[in-house]
Amino acid sequence: MGFDRHYVYHLAWAARILQQTKPHQHVDISSLIHFSAIMSAFLQVDYYDYRKPNIILSGLTVGQADLMRLPFSDNSIASLSCMHTVAHRLGSLWRPLRL
Repeated sequence: MGFDRHYVYHLAWAARILQQTKPHQHVDISSLIHFSAIMSAFLQVDYYDYRKPNIILSGLTVGQADLMRLPFSDNSIASLSCMHTVAHRLGSLWRPLRL
């Protein structure tokens, strides 16, 4: 089965970081909604995308946000991910990761 490994590795890496750091709340901007939905089983996740997804899960808050005009005050977020950006960066620098 063919697939782009970096789309698996970067999410697995982020999940492991969140498991280690155990933030009170995590904010995700436009990553795969699957990542935020799964992580919301373990911690509070606030998910934002340009198009607000129609999904309701305990532990998951969804909202609309433009990456170029984020609605947050400076230094107001302790735990943040924007995994689509990470995926593009990993894809351009691909090398095997140790998880």
